[in-house]
Amino acid sequence: MNYLNLIDTNIDETKIKLNDDIKNETWQQISKLNNEVASFRGYLNLLVRKTFLRWLNLMLESNFVDNLKLEDNLSIWNFINGNAIDINDSRIVLIPTEIQDKTEFSIPEEWLKIPQWVGNYYLPVEVNLEENYLNFWGYASYEDIINYGKLDSFNHYIDFPFECLENDLNIICLEYEYGWNSIPQISPLPFNASREESLITEIQNNLSPRLLLNFSDWLSFISNNSIRNKLFLSLQYINLNQWLNHQFSSAIIKSWQTIEDLKQQYFIPDFSFNLALASRSFSLTDSLLILENNIDNNQVNNILKSIINLDGNIDNKEEIINILPQFINNHDDEETRWNAALALQILDSSHPSCAIWRGKIINLENHSLGLLLGILPKTNNQIDIFIRIYSINIDTYLPKNLLCQIIDENNNIFAEIITENNDKIIQYKFWGSQEEKFAIKVIINDSYIQENFSI
Repeated sequence: MNYLNLIDTNIDETKIKLNDDIKNETWQQISKLNNEVASFRGYLNLLVRKTFLRWLNLMLESNFVDNLKLEDNLSIWNFINGNAIDINDSRIVLIPTEIQDKTEFSIPEEWLKIPQWVGNYYLPVEVNLEENYLNFWGYASYEDIINYGKLDSFNHYIDFPFECLENDLNIICLEYEYGWNSIPQISPLPFNASREESLITEIQNNLSPRLLLNFSDWLSFISNNSIRNKLFLSLQYINLNQWLNHQFSSAIIKSWQTIEDLKQQYFIPDFSFNLALASRSFSLTDSLLILENNIDNNQVNNILKSIINLDGNIDNKEEIINILPQFINNHDDEETRWNAALALQILDSSHPSCAIWRGKIINLENHSLGLLLGILPKTNNQIDIFIRIYSINIDTYLPKNLLCQIIDENNNIFAEIITENNDKIIQYKFWGSQEEKFAIKVIINDSYIQENFSI
């Protein structure tokens, strides 16, 4: 109760102050949501849910607890706004909104059509993050929503006029003493189990699947907890094998971009090396012989690094380009493979043997960071993986004690990299096998962001 701060108002409304503790705690809890839109939607819903329960317990001098698993709510918020709280034999549906114009509010049609979701009462809640408050506008019964709401059949919302709300939320507490209305009974939804896999495939790569499917199919699908959670779990992982097949829709949904697109907006450090070799004369003839004959691995790597440092400004570029795929596709040494891939990227970024790179911007503790991930196919259904973290500000170092963890599917940490003073880049290379899962977790103090991948 220590962060429930009621704000005095001159009208019949319930206005509650938010503080940084509940905002920060809530943001960490919704980290599993799979894109920025869903994350923000989940953030608003969880803020409202926590605050309302504490308010209700305070007003009724009760001790209601949230019995619904967070994962079940997250799997809903990944697609839909709103959340339901069961209180004894009743259900209250909370609808967060950032709109301050009190003319109407919109309820996703799912909250009136799915038997397990439909509520006795519906509460619109204005969330103002700039001024740090929640404003509970009032409430309406299920019957009022049906009688006075207007259906938007294209977007599948019920628009309900503000003037039809009971604005004084304290009345709902008085009604509780005499017994709230029972949950409306509506017809169960049929579900065609044979369509489960095809529906999951259709939904996985679409940001607004509720408008993609026939709405009856969507209602049946989303109302099934186990299937919805199965879909939610699959959306948490980016499948790197899809990248090898040039399928990036799920990555785009999660804000991963090409390096070229990132460079249009942000600084990306190059892959050059600080080598003594780079300052000495670079004999192209000798280097070609060494590469062609693959005589000495150290010499090969020094030559590849020199090509990277020279930024592609070499004669006889075509001869080098023709040789490099042999190292990428056939060499056993991973360092050599990556150096060859980076050199080829410098000389011909569109070559089919180049590594596949994607990147995204992450924000932690007021630090803006770039996260790059590159992959190279290996034999036996394995891939090489290269991750890189850097500051997007060219003159800024990474924060000291930034921690990057590589975590396996059993939640074990198998690699850990930590920054020191004056680090501008940290990076790590490893490999994985088909069907394995791993996560990249970036941590600064008590804040973190985690990206999940499957192979």
